[in-house]
Amino acid sequence: NVEHLNALQQVLLFDLFNAIKLDNFDVFLLTSSHSNLEQSTTLRDDLKTRLMSGLNLNLKALNDDEIAQALSIYINKEGINLPETELQYLIRHCTRNVGMLITMIHRIAEAAVRENRKITIPLIKQVFDM
Repeated sequence: NVEHLNALQQVLLFDLFNAIKLDNFDVFLLTSSHSNLEQSTTLRDDLKTRLMSGLNLNLKALNDDEIAQALSIYINKEGINLPETELQYLIRHCTRNVGMLITMIHRIAEAAVRENRKITIPLIKQVFDM
């Protein structure tokens, strides 16, 4: 949480960043912030510039509609025939972790192929019980 660094800590982080960059160390510097660094008024401008020069990601939790949309894109790309009703059931009754949902989708698809069945809610329940 770099926005909470005091003046000395900011100088030390700035120096660390420069040492890594200038000496071509084969390491990565991972920082985090709860606020947008571009709008930060607590960070030194030179440190802010250094931090913004790297890869910056804004992460947010997805709501159910966004999870369904992301999974729909994924299953279409993978060629998995998972109807919308069954996808919604899976989202409501499984973890909200997208990685775990994808793993579960693959388990369900494998069970459907193995048993020569369409993906249905009863099949999903059966896979949950495995």
